Amino acid sequence: MHLVEGVPKKEVARRLGVDIKTARRHVLGSAAYPARRSPRRGQALDPQRAEIEKLLAAEPRISAKRVGRLLEEQHSVRWSERTVRRCVNDVRGALRKPEVFVHRTHLQGVTMEIDLIEQQLVCKSEVRRCQSDSMER
Repeated sequence: MHLVEGVPKKEVARRLGVDIKTARRHVLGSAAYPARRSPRRGQALDPQRAEIEKLLAAEPRISAKRVGRLLEEQHSVRWSERTVRRCVNDVRGALRKPEVFVHRTHLQGVTMEIDLIEQQLVCKSEVRRCQSDSMER
């Protein structure tokens, strides 16, 4: 309405039943008002993160429950099981390297793969070696 008909922003806001700030935001576009994000909050176990990394490096298959018990013994503080699981999961994700692979795609009729197989045949009680191929197109 504002851009096409020239209706003032204040009137657009009144007609649509929205705040004037909302009308301005939509007239100026989303680039003028970038999405705001809150900064990442720290976790309760961030001070013990180095200890958790050491435990996981020493024993990669250790459970989060066991990590929680070991931390409880060392610090005389009990964290919820969910908090410990989340922190252990984050640390494992940071320690584990992502799996890397090359995704190959072959166009039909462009590439061919041949596997040569050596087999033994018995012909007239005589053992002979021969090579056969298993072709995949």
